[in-house]
Amino acid sequence: MDLTKAMELFEELKRRISEHGDYLRESEYRTRIMLVDPLLQLLGWNVEDFYSVEIEFRTTQSANERADYVLKKDRSQVAIVEAKKLGAPMTPKERRQAKEYADYAGVSRCMLTDGAKWMLYDLNQGRNPDTMQPWIEFDIENDGPEQLILYSLTLWQQWFTPEVGSSPVSNLIFGSSVDDKPPDSPPKGGGKGGKGKKPPTHLIVTMPNEELIARDDAIDTFVEVIEKLGVDRVRSVFPELNMNAPTNTETKKRILERVAGKLKEPLEVKIVPKKR
Repeated sequence: MDLTKAMELFEELKRRISEHGDYLRESEYRTRIMLVDPLLQLLGWNVEDFYSVEIEFRTTQSANERADYVLKKDRSQVAIVEAKKLGAPMTPKERRQAKEYADYAGVSRCMLTDGAKWMLYDLNQGRNPDTMQPWIEFDIENDGPEQLILYSLTLWQQWFTPEVGSSPVSNLIFGSSVDDKPPDSPPKGGGKGGKGKKPPTHLIVTMPNEELIARDDAIDTFVEVIEKLGVDRVRSVFPELNMNAPTNTETKKRILERVAGKLKEPLEVKIVPKKR
C-alpha cells in the first residue's frame, strides 16, 4: 500500500465527512460512493472488478437480502462488508445482519461500516451479535493518520488468503506470540523528580543488502521492511500470532527482529530519537 497516497486519502475522507456530513447522513449510496469505495480501492479491493469485489451479493432467495460487498482473493470469497449511511447505529441488529451475510458467503470475516467507523469482526472469536466485539476498529473522523494507516492495513487485500480470510499480518502488526514479552516498564522514579515522557522515536533498519530504511514514522519503516522482506515469506514464518494490539516502537522493533531471525536474514533494527 502506498503510504503517501493513504495519508492523502484519509485527509480527503476527513474533509468530506466534515464538509458534507449532512449530505452523507441522508443516504447509504452517497456514503458508499464518497467514503467506502475509495478506501476499498486504496486497500487493493477493486470495486469495478467482479473477481475482486462482488457488489450487492444476494444471500437469500429474497432480492432484498444482499451483502453490500463480498471481497475476493484469487476469485474466492474472503470477507463481506456491510455499509450503512454515515452516522447510522451499529447495534446488535446491524451486527446480526453482517454475521448472517458472512455465514451465507462462507467466510469468517465481516466488516461493518458507516464510512467513518470501520469494525472488523472475526466470527471464529464469537458469533453472538449481542456480545461479539470488533477484532479491529478505527474511526476516520477522529483517529490520527498514523493510527488509521496502522489499523486499515489489516484490511489490505494482499494480506488475505482464501483459506482463512484475513491472514496473520493483522496479528503481526498488532499481536505477539505467546513468548513475546510486554514492552519494558518505565524506569523507576518516573513520578515526582522523574525525567518525564520519553522523546519521540522512530526506527532505522539496515536491510540484508545494506539498504537503509528510516522513515519519519516507525509504522512507515515497519511496513516498508515487511514488504521488502516479502509478504508471503513473512506470512510463512508467522502462521499464528495472538492479538493484543501493541503499537509502540519497541514492539515493532521486536517483531522485525523475530521475523529476521525466523527468515535467517541479517536485519539490523535500531530505535533512535526523532530529529526535532
